[in-house]
Amino acid sequence: MDGSELLLKGGPVVWVLLSLSVLALTIVLERWIHFLRMGNLPRDLDAQLSDALSKGTINTLIEK
Repeated sequence: MDGSELLLKGGPVVWVLLSLSVLALTIVLERWIHFLRMGNLPRDLDAQLSDALSKGTINTLIEK
């Protein structure tokens, strides 16, 4: 049994899962390329993010 037979026997659920898997992989690759092009992130980004989340001031961090 090859891959095409499995897809046909799986029905619409398998097609939805396959489509969502391709979409998720596309998003991951796009984000990876985006961060590679951005260069280095600030070293204290995780500290800034956790601080802004705890204080509820995430909007000010996004505006930077």
